[in-house]
Amino acid sequence: MESLPFSIADVYEGLAEVEGTARCEGDVLILEFQMHDSLVGLLKSTIRTLHLPLHALAAIHFQRQRFTAVVTLRVHSMSVVQDLPGSHQGEVRLRVARKHRKVAQAFVTELELRRAEQQLRCLDKEARKPLELLEDEESH
Repeated sequence: MESLPFSIADVYEGLAEVEGTARCEGDVLILEFQMHDSLVGLLKSTIRTLHLPLHALAAIHFQRQRFTAVVTLRVHSMSVVQDLPGSHQGEVRLRVARKHRKVAQAFVTELELRRAEQQLRCLDKEARKPLELLEDEESH
């Protein structure tokens, strides 16, 4: 899966902006980002990384806009995204440039697919537990 360049605008009441890339490795969404001031753009933070397990995502949404696209990530627990500037109430809105809209749409589709596969694996494991217990009782 191709990495997705994104930005988060209006951080700290419009004084800063976040730029970064998102990629998925296995069952983890990785956001690498750097914050810089919106006024001059000279002051930059160090590059930070946030590892977000796919099971922590409550919803993923893609919205196409006239000049950009927005990928919205909503998590089950706000603590998962507390270190990401611009997150509000467990929701993060990643703004994607127009030239990356197709990548963003494919990225969201792939994330949803991986999340569904992970949920199926968990359900399969849960379904097998009673069978294993039953087999253990029969063998004794």
